Amino acid sequence: MSDDMMGDFHIEAIELLDEAEESLLELDKGAEYKQCYNQIFRAFHSIKGAAGMFGIEKLQKHMHYLENLLSNKQDLDELSALSIDYFLAGVDGAKKILENQEIDFEYHDPDQKVEASPSTASEAKTENPQKVESKKVAKVNSNSKGVVWAVDDEEDILDLLVIQLESKDYEVKTYLSPVKLLSDLEFETPDTIISDINMPEMNGVELVKQVNAKRPHLPVVVLSGYVTKEVCLKVLRDGVTGIIEKPFEIEDFIELVDINVNRYQSMQLLNKSIDLLIYQFENFPAINGSEKDFFDHFRTELKNILKQKNTLYKRLI
Repeated sequence: MSDDMMGDFHIEAIELLDEAEESLLELDKGAEYKQCYNQIFRAFHSIKGAAGMFGIEKLQKHMHYLENLLSNKQDLDELSALSIDYFLAGVDGAKKILENQEIDFEYHDPDQKVEASPSTASEAKTENPQKVESKKVAKVNSNSKGVVWAVDDEEDILDLLVIQLESKDYEVKTYLSPVKLLSDLEFETPDTIISDINMPEMNGVELVKQVNAKRPHLPVVVLSGYVTKEVCLKVLRDGVTGIIEKPFEIEDFIELVDINVNRYQSMQLLNKSIDLLIYQFENFPAINGSEKDFFDHFRTELKNILKQKNTLYKRLI
């Protein structure tokens, strides 16, 4: 990315954040919720997508969290005063990140008063590693092919998955508790989830449904000790992207993980590319003269791409 493009992004991002701030202040005065919500969401989403393409990871993660939290409040009639103040603080934090300043911002839902940080959620530990909520965090590999989360109520199975996946250059985080995994999913996103079907706290099918509600296109591969045609059809209808029978061949398991991780990463890259194109084009200066026809055609093509992307995503949910 050129310095000019980075400079343009900085200016446009500040303008979008100012628009979001203005809409939040209007909500505080009793303005119509849906219109203000859409303006705030557009600002958060545009900045997140562009930050990802410009490689500003800290800003991308910050806006990703704010966008997800805001989307959870889409069906409300209004934002609480606590949420308005929280999002205003989040906007201020984004501006500081753009200026390369440190921020003091707690990542949580202010209406639930549950604190957790995107950076610290992955490092949380329990006092007793044998308890259901324990988890292990694999060593970070600079040549990582992707991040895989695995959940099973049997530690031996998790240990085996870690050994095999790390040997293939994956970063692995394991859970004995599907509930804990869902909690971490509020702040982080892996490239694929591996889940047992039969677990005492929550079965794998229910986990898949809740994962799809939070991250609609995130792949989930399930492990089962008893696979029949009926079981396969059921879990696939429920959104599972792969199923493998225990005991399994390591080669088959790794191949299935590779397919799901590659597919998800490709989809994410395509999504970011389209978002950046739309972001750049929406903010392009007005064109007159002989080039206008070309840009009108380009605008139409972009709209068609966006329409096809949305249609594809709806089919995948």
